[in-house]
Amino acid sequence: MGNIITFDKNDTAVSLSMSNSGTDVFLNVLLISGSPLAETVDQKRLLVFLAEKDQIVSKGCSGFDITELPLAPDTFNEDKAFLISVINAAREQKNWALLDYTPNADIINRYLDKFEAMISAFTVHDINKTALQDWLSDKDSDDPVNCGFPRCRKHGVFLSFFGCQICNS
Repeated sequence: MGNIITFDKNDTAVSLSMSNSGTDVFLNVLLISGSPLAETVDQKRLLVFLAEKDQIVSKGCSGFDITELPLAPDTFNEDKAFLISVINAAREQKNWALLDYTPNADIINRYLDKFEAMISAFTVHDINKTALQDWLSDKDSDDPVNCGFPRCRKHGVFLSFFGCQICNS
């Protein structure tokens, strides 16, 4: 079974399909490259959202639609630019040396290209107006989003309530 990231806009659906292990590697490189770049609460939330797509939950059930990203209209342009910078950092293999394996850059770059195309096409008008509030309302008081955004000591990535995406994969 695999996972799909989708973006359905104006009757044109774009999707990124990955195997379970491909999804783990994709998330790992985004998190390990992007966590050092996150400065604002909104940017940290975006990375925790991605970390929550951890395969530890259930193999083959970690896909999402881009409209589910916890984005706010007032910081949309900055957050979109941040996501593009995370994708570029992953392409440049930033911090990949911290991984216990060497990702296949050719395959990951194809995933990153497709993900970037979806993020680039995403506009402030595409934001799901309730996604951020719905996502935050599901968080307990001890969730990392409510506890100062702790990071994995080994990998430096933001933790989700599942722990470290990289340690878990």
